[in-house]
Amino acid sequence: MDNVINVKSEIGTLKKVLLHRPGNELLNLTPDTLSRLLFDDIPFLPEAQKEHDEFAHILKENGIEVVYLEDLMAEVLELGDDIENKFIRQFIFEAGIRTPKYKELVFDYLKSFVNKKELVLKTMEGIKIEEIPRKKREVEKSLVDLVSDESEFLADPMPNLYFTRDPFASAGNGVILNKMYSVTRNRETIYAEYIFNYHPEYKGKINKYYDRYLPYHIEGGDVLNLSNHVLAVGISQRTESGAIDELAKNMFRNPDCEIDTILAFNIPESRAFMHLDTVFTQIDYDKFTFHPGIMDTLEVFEITEGDIPDSDEDLNVKKVEGSLEEILERYLGRKVTLIPCAGGERISSEREQWNDGTNTLCIAPGVVVVYDRNNITNNILREHGIKVLEMSSAELSRGRGGPRCMSMPLVREDLDTSNNNKNEGNENIYFTKGEDVKKVNDKIDLRGRNFLTLLDYTPLEIRYLLDLAKDLKNKKHNDIPHRYLNNKNIVLLFEKTSTRTRCAFEVAGLDLGMGVTYLDPGSSQMGKKESIEDTARVLGRMYDGIEYRGYDQSIVEELARCAGVPVWNGLTTQFHPTQMLADVMTVEENFGHLDGIKLVFMGDARNNVANSLMVVCAKMGMHFVTCGPKELWPDKELVNKCKEIAKETNGSIEMTEDVMEASRGADVIYTDVWVSMGEPDDVWADRIKLLSPYQVNMKVMDNANPNAIFLHCLPSFHDLNTTIGKDINEKFGLKEMEVTDEVFTSSKSKVFDEAENRLHTIKAVVYATMREDNE
Repeated sequence: MDNVINVKSEIGTLKKVLLHRPGNELLNLTPDTLSRLLFDDIPFLPEAQKEHDEFAHILKENGIEVVYLEDLMAEVLELGDDIENKFIRQFIFEAGIRTPKYKELVFDYLKSFVNKKELVLKTMEGIKIEEIPRKKREVEKSLVDLVSDESEFLADPMPNLYFTRDPFASAGNGVILNKMYSVTRNRETIYAEYIFNYHPEYKGKINKYYDRYLPYHIEGGDVLNLSNHVLAVGISQRTESGAIDELAKNMFRNPDCEIDTILAFNIPESRAFMHLDTVFTQIDYDKFTFHPGIMDTLEVFEITEGDIPDSDEDLNVKKVEGSLEEILERYLGRKVTLIPCAGGERISSEREQWNDGTNTLCIAPGVVVVYDRNNITNNILREHGIKVLEMSSAELSRGRGGPRCMSMPLVREDLDTSNNNKNEGNENIYFTKGEDVKKVNDKIDLRGRNFLTLLDYTPLEIRYLLDLAKDLKNKKHNDIPHRYLNNKNIVLLFEKTSTRTRCAFEVAGLDLGMGVTYLDPGSSQMGKKESIEDTARVLGRMYDGIEYRGYDQSIVEELARCAGVPVWNGLTTQFHPTQMLADVMTVEENFGHLDGIKLVFMGDARNNVANSLMVVCAKMGMHFVTCGPKELWPDKELVNKCKEIAKETNGSIEMTEDVMEASRGADVIYTDVWVSMGEPDDVWADRIKLLSPYQVNMKVMDNANPNAIFLHCLPSFHDLNTTIGKDINEKFGLKEMEVTDEVFTSSKSKVFDEAENRLHTIKAVVYATMREDNE
């Protein structure tokens, strides 16, 4: 058998997982049908879908392949009419449609779906009588037609489908195809049956240890893979002891099955203890979460192969004595720590258990996905060294199932059984989009760091911030909440006005859940009635972080020295580091990488933007070219420092006055205004004379690489729609200055992507330096 299913533990690094995105089946829930459909409440579908998308994103950003039940089933139906017809007939039978007329009407209705995924989703969401055209229904009238309400369901919705853990369970290199507790939910297993029987990826390649047509009930939430040899199964409200007997016989007689011991945990029949995974789950080599209410009620039985030769029916069954902790230690061969839900405090543990406080999904040893609402339990897990990835849960939790319930692992890495403690490789897990996963060699911890210049940051730390910014941008675009810094407060200290920097910091702070105070140039006494040191000490006691935008670099450095909280440079005369992160993020979005990219800065290269561009290019292995008159080239000391850095990263630093030489083969053409903020107006005439030859126009862009992009930190004087633009036109006759309007408004221009990325990169800096843990 091929190992298309490989799950030999609860904690091995997750590689592939099956999900179902909640759909219209939730819209078909009503208060009257909740009990029959085994649901406790009615989730708000749009929010439930956002929360589920956030869940999937967390998995993908950690390099986990996510496949969807509805997609796999649609691919099965694409294989041909024979399979599709068989499935529809079976679906109709299991939906309880017995009237011959309606069996044919529903069959024809489902066959009318050309798109196979839409067909699958329709079977999941339920079919109402009113969906069958009245004209077809009235050809042959019956009592059913007269007494039935139009809104009645011919086939009930399946709202529990987003709990993909239950219909089947992966065990070792095989699957347990479950016969579920209720008729309503047993229909859910039809999809797994067809996927494993017909999908090319699985057909003939997996062991089946249980069949949905066997007489005893069993559900996936009661199955835990403790090791490659030991399987735990709960005797619960949903799983019968007879099913465990049958499962044991099938496993023990299968030569491909490594499992030789099943531990049957007899747990109370209670809604709070619905499945074994609501009682305890494994989260590390030596750690489990558990619900303290279960401790005095457990009975555990060991099942092994029987002694009668050639018998497929005989089993050895014995009661296992000892506490839960002692039993787990005995069968795992190591000391274990049991971590009680909410610390064991009765009211809190009952409340958080109701919201699946112990139903964690372990994606690697010591790394778990949990509901954010169980904050007491989550903080206790962190105290025990567990990396906790929180997801939103206001609506999904109404279904009474957590991240483990919502996921069915298909492939996990096998554990290194020589490691009885922690998998130190966990430190390499990072949170970026799947295709951008960067497994760093050292743990990146920027908590409490200042952000004054990128000279203070390593390439690895810059990479961390860029990947974090990608993640936060994705969350923002998908409306995924990320209020990670609730109850924190930051102050924005501006001695120079701004649009992008102020707005980016304010929105970043609000998105992260913080309070934000803006002090404009006239609102602070710093440097006038109060020293920089005294201002820093006052603000540092009131706020958790300080942004400064103003003049000399020494000011922000003095603030950082005295404040006692992270200080971020929003711009000084010498450096503009937050702008640089947005710039290189935009470059990477367009080219897919930074190393080897040629970036040319046209104009006055002595300013903060050019200085900072030279630094970031050197750090990230890029080729930086300054193009402008020699008298406006950057400070030699900084140039030499950047050249030394570039030697280590395979980057380069060049200076030239030749526009065509500089732009030839360029990937990025960058410019800035010719007179920087704070400079006197009387320098305009000299600058225009010096820099007019270095205007970025289409001739320059055409000389660069065909896919070259244009960047500008903004604001830009590319037309006459500003007061300064009109004034310059009146005095010097120029309609456009550092860049032509043709370039600025062309498809090559990425200036507004760049401006947006100020938000995401600033948010990454703030979060990375202010977070209280090191996830």
